[in-house]
This record gives sequence, structure tokens and C-alpha cells, in this order.
Amino acid sequence: MSRVLDLLNAVADMLAGLPGPEGMLFADVRVELDRYELKDLLEESTRTPAARVCYLRGAPKRQTSGRLDRDVSVAVILIARRTGRATPALSSADAAVLDLMEQVTGAIAADPYMGLGRISAAEIGDELVAVSDATSKKAMAIGLVEAKWCLLDVHAGQPEAAMSAGVIVDPRPVSITVGGETLPPEDAP
Repeated sequence: MSRVLDLLNAVADMLAGLPGPEGMLFADVRVELDRYELKDLLEESTRTPAARVCYLRGAPKRQTSGRLDRDVSVAVILIARRTGRATPALSSADAAVLDLMEQVTGAIAADPYMGLGRISAAEIGDELVAVSDATSKKAMAIGLVEAKWCLLDVHAGQPEAAMSAGVIVDPRPVSITVGGETLPPEDAP
């Protein structure tokens, strides 16, 4: 399986296991690879509170050894519904999504490696209220917590010195077959 998917699933598993006031904190946790439109989230019939773990972006990062790491940015989208009557100052959905963002940030900080190996500690990014109950007209609020990791040694690479000299270093032994007979590789000059 992809190490990016391993990370997304580890984040989702961590969220699914968070305790809440009445059992688990989230009623629905899913990994989503599709980009979300906020209007789709508002129209979805979702058990709340809910969390969506989304891949935002990634970028390979070459090390001096020639190996490639991968920077990965993940968004945890949090969905809360209003309970009780709306109030003009701060609705219960707005307060709930703020509370969820704080709890998710705390949980990531408590296990910044998500139980995985060959990964950097999480760098917690921005928290954002994307939709408040006052603007949703659906008695919902949506928040987002961004976190970044670096997956280490994702790909074996070419040593930088060899690459800069235009030499391709292939660690696999090469053999040649001539007339059905395999010839052993020659020693390098």
C-alpha cells in the first residue's frame, strides 16, 4: 500500500479512537482522496460530528544521499451540527467545531508520528473555520486542521555526486545473454 495512504489511514484511525462525552468523539470518520467542495459537505447527509481526512498535496524532496522523501500535507475537515436553538452571538455548531479543532490539534500533538515509522513528527498548520452556522443556513459549521509530515526514504535515488557528473548508478546487477548463455557482469573500470 502507498505510504501516503498509510498515513491518511493512521490519522483516520487516531480520530476514530478519540473518546468523547457520549462514547467516541466522532460519529463518522473517513479518508477522502477527492477534493471537497464546501457545498457538497453541506448537502451531504452526515452523522455528526464527522471528520474527513483529506490529502491536500505532496512533494518529493531529494536528500544528499540521493534518496527521496515526500512532504505530505493533510487536512482534517470537521463537521458539526447545531444542537438546540440558534443564537445570534455564537451558535452551538460554531462552538462545537472550534472545540473539535482544539481536540484534533491536541491529539496530533500527543502522537505526532501517528504510530508510523520512517516519518517526521507532525508540523501542525493552520486551523480554519470554513463555514459557520450563521453562513451555512443548514445549522452546520465546518472547520479544518492542517498537518504536515515528511515520509522518509520513500524512494531510493541516485547519489547526488553521481547525478551531477551525469553518471547513472544502478545498484541492480546487469547480465547479458548471448546465444542462450548468460555472461557475468564485468567489473567497472
